[in-house]
Amino acid sequence: SVRGTPYEEKDLFVKNFMKVFKESLPKDTVIKEFEKLDFTAIHEWRKNEREARLNRTKEEKEKASKETNAKKAYYAHAIVNNIRERLGAVGLEPPQLFRGRGEHPKQGLLKKRTFPEACTINCAQDAPVPRVFGMPGHAWKDIVHENTVQWIASFEDGLLGEVKYVSFAATSGLKGAPDLLKYD
Repeated sequence: SVRGTPYEEKDLFVKNFMKVFKESLPKDTVIKEFEKLDFTAIHEWRKNEREARLNRTKEEKEKASKETNAKKAYYAHAIVNNIRERLGAVGLEPPQLFRGRGEHPKQGLLKKRTFPEACTINCAQDAPVPRVFGMPGHAWKDIVHENTVQWIASFEDGLLGEVKYVSFAATSGLKGAPDLLKYD
């Protein structure tokens, strides 16, 4: 996804990428120059996968969209005071090379997949804990009952070392009611 972009030429990005890339290879692998590496096969595979995805029939696209929406629907709402409230972004970023903004010192490092073990769920004490969907053998890091905050889940961003939060959607009553009172 970086090929053909300015990141391919950035020294810091290449240096950080090489560090991560070498760690994933056998210890006795010797790589001295990034320029001599050939990622053409990977680039072609990604390009072909993208073209295949774009060239699907309307029915195939609709089926895939329904499957994706069905997976997200389980986590898209929360019941608060017996009212179904919509949540904001519930999907996490896929694993990828981190780009950052400007000259971020961690650009080029691998942003790894976030597993349930890095996620904390915030719910009422009597609420059912949502199951970990489609990941047998995994469990949430923690379940807390903080009724004074407006986040429903938090997770650790392994690369940046930050805690990020899943909150309610801007269209939810919890977010809209204070705004309405503010301007009334």
